[in-house]
Amino acid sequence: MTTPVSIDSSRPQLQSVPGLVVYSAVVGILGGLSALVGLFLPFLSVSNDSLVTTTGDSIEGSYFATHLVNMAAMGWVLVAVSITVIILAGLLFLGWKNDEYIALIMAAILAGGSYAIVFVAVYHYDHNIQHAYELGAGVGAGFGMIATGATLITLSGISVFVAGMRQKKAAIRREQPVTMPVEQ
Repeated sequence: MTTPVSIDSSRPQLQSVPGLVVYSAVVGILGGLSALVGLFLPFLSVSNDSLVTTTGDSIEGSYFATHLVNMAAMGWVLVAVSITVIILAGLLFLGWKNDEYIALIMAAILAGGSYAIVFVAVYHYDHNIQHAYELGAGVGAGFGMIATGATLITLSGISVFVAGMRQKKAAIRREQPVTMPVEQ
């Protein structure tokens, strides 16, 4: 005859930060830094100095310095978004055990990644930038880093989502009692 024995899994256990949370945090920090630094690097690459605007201004320079960008507000928003993502990704190490906290971080990082992707799309297809491409300009290091940052930020948000789902699944498993037959 066997008698079911319940195993108590409620005692506290020392837990380290899960690998996927570490990965998400590192990728988020790298993405935020990449997008932030990219705003201050050359936006377009120009092989010769003959490419200028119709008013004679050079098209070289960072996002904030080039004369092709009419309104820098989107760039300043990306600065704020990048800094926020860096902070939130760092906070993942502190709040990874709290489901609500990790969900909030995930949503904010995904929103930041979405904004960064929109930023890249808007400026890649901007008529001034497209005209510069037609005249021989190429994608500069800054624009490339912003695109890389947008990808990494979005990947970080998705990773946080997966980590949160795994954490929730593990919590559900812990709540279910485990019974084992014991012979008497």
